[in-house]
Amino acid sequence: MLGVRDRDRTRVWDAARTAVDQGRLAAGWHPVSAVPGAAVTESGDDARVLVSPVHDPYASAVVAEARRAQVEVVSVDDDALRSLRNGFDRLVPLAGSIDDTLREAVTQLHREGRTVAVLAADTPRTLARADIGIGVTRDGAPPPWGAHLWAVDLTGVWRILHAIPAARTASRRGIEISAQASALGTLLMLPGVPGSGPESVTAGAALGLWMGRSKARSVLTAPLPAPRPGHEWHAMPVEEARRLLPTPPPCDASSSSGHRTPRELLGSGPAGRLSRIGVRPILSAWGFLRAVRDELDDPLTPVLATCSAASAVLGSPIDAVLVGSVLVLNAGISATQRLRAEEVLNRMLATQDPPARRVTDLIDDHDTVDVGDLGGGRRCVDVAADRLRPGEVIEVRPGEVVPADGRLLAAEGSRSTSRR
Repeated sequence: MLGVRDRDRTRVWDAARTAVDQGRLAAGWHPVSAVPGAAVTESGDDARVLVSPVHDPYASAVVAEARRAQVEVVSVDDDALRSLRNGFDRLVPLAGSIDDTLREAVTQLHREGRTVAVLAADTPRTLARADIGIGVTRDGAPPPWGAHLWAVDLTGVWRILHAIPAARTASRRGIEISAQASALGTLLMLPGVPGSGPESVTAGAALGLWMGRSKARSVLTAPLPAPRPGHEWHAMPVEEARRLLPTPPPCDASSSSGHRTPRELLGSGPAGRLSRIGVRPILSAWGFLRAVRDELDDPLTPVLATCSAASAVLGSPIDAVLVGSVLVLNAGISATQRLRAEEVLNRMLATQDPPARRVTDLIDDHDTVDVGDLGGGRRCVDVAADRLRPGEVIEVRPGEVVPADGRLLAAEGSRSTSRR
């Protein structure tokens, strides 16, 4: 809202939301005088409200992934961007339709010698002009025929962007392996050196294929980021917030070692985890091998491996064994130190995890129950903060740390209740 006095903002906001729900206001800027039930006195003629669509839950994750992939992100300057505006490197002023504006931006980027990928839903001419056109399909709308790739939603776009750093790494390592294998093959073709050149080239090609497959597999199995709803929860009425929030999942009771513990909540946590961050990691052999593999994922590893192989074929197998042993031993020591550091960090973070007091109507033998009664048969269950789920009601008392983002529902004397 612009030009509305502070004392009238709540009333104008509620009236605008009601008009949007009734289908009486479309997207765009509207003067306050055009909002039913929002007649405001002592406001200027420029007082207006903005109606814009709710952001996709993965919109911010897509912009963040594009920045992580180190690509320049350009968009049309539109008021509906809101908080996403800061994630773009360049905003193009809207001139005419969005399709025309984006098409001119792509043309300008081509003149600068850039390779352009366009993400859009209904800009056919821009998608056709782009080097890579990624079209997002919509229910009930014609598919983006001019796109090179189709994505059902933004999760597919996130995976495409997530693959860019892996593709760069695979390309760079492939070039390094090819150069080292060719150098070793040239050495094998010298007179008096046992072997022939094609073996090393074939082994290098096989290693490059395996590395590309592992990078692709890591991209496909990477967990999706946590979705972020685009609703303005702080500005919503309590009843609407309750309606939009999901119903909390059912709880499973669990106990251990004869003492009472909080109920385990099924599903992944706020960051996509299945367990608390304070749980001690299981240092299995597979985890150690993965850490060693990560330590060996270094640009110097192919060079040292090639030198070791060259020493072996030139008649110095002891030197080759020494170089290989030192390489593997150093990776093992580094992996052990990293795993221990992660374990200590997890313990430190576990001590900073604030407890939460979840309001519930059902108490069983596995709950750690606070003695306070909230009235109406409601009681409190102490749980870890990262086990809270959207839609649950929590209680915060004076002097306590708020354990999660929430919408304030009620304040009763010295107690307050909020919904996550």
